[in-house]
Amino acid sequence: MITSSRARLGALTLTGVLSLALVAGCSGGSDGKQDAGEPSGAASSAAGGGAVPGGALSEKELAGLIVGAGDVKGFEVSEPGEGDLFGGSFEDVEVEGGEGCEALAEVVSGSAAGDAKAHVSRQATQERAEGAGEVPSLEDAMRLDVTMVTLATYEGDGARRAVRSVADAVESCTDGFTVTLPGQDPALYDEVAAEEGVAAEGADETVAFALTGAPVKEGGPASSVHGQAVRHGDNVVTYLTVNLGDMSDGKRYEVSAPVVAAQARKLG
Repeated sequence: MITSSRARLGALTLTGVLSLALVAGCSGGSDGKQDAGEPSGAASSAAGGGAVPGGALSEKELAGLIVGAGDVKGFEVSEPGEGDLFGGSFEDVEVEGGEGCEALAEVVSGSAAGDAKAHVSRQATQERAEGAGEVPSLEDAMRLDVTMVTLATYEGDGARRAVRSVADAVESCTDGFTVTLPGQDPALYDEVAAEEGVAAEGADETVAFALTGAPVKEGGPASSVHGQAVRHGDNVVTYLTVNLGDMSDGKRYEVSAPVVAAQARKLG
């Protein structure tokens, strides 16, 4: 089922997206370009930009730093609504497939990776291009990026350890895992692979990955969801992008670059 988060067609809640795309299915493949065991490092520290102070922040401070309405051109950014997966408690998420897979399940669930002091989440939904037509086909209506963004803050070396936990999970959970979110059917990810990821200005570390699952349509190619964890000083942003239209056609896509760029600017 696809659940509409707005009156117009194509604004999907991630609950509906994941329910459709990643219930139990066939194995698929994804090419990994980056060794997940070695998170990439940027030349400059995000904390050095002066916009974000060092040390853990409050939830109120995070709310002012995460992307919001008007921050991402071509995307509608909204706060979590009832029934969405954002900002949930990982205590309510069931994971099967090994203890090492839990960090990836945290990213999928919209919770913060590792031991965060606080976190906030937003949903960025790509808007249909002007002139695309008043009544798009179903596949064209689904050919939009929907990105979950979670900004978390940590004390001590918690941010580093959170990114490391994601990198370790990408390396150890190559055979996949199953995650059950509150009120949802179990979602099986058959394969996990490292990816190069989308560049984030000022980032200290980045780990990117693809999760492969069931085909969106019967007889179609295996589906893939793309995510990454990016450390900016004592804060970590996790992104998870789904594009059902591209999934159904087996087309390559990645984490929404405009969303990553806008979030990096906010963290300055």
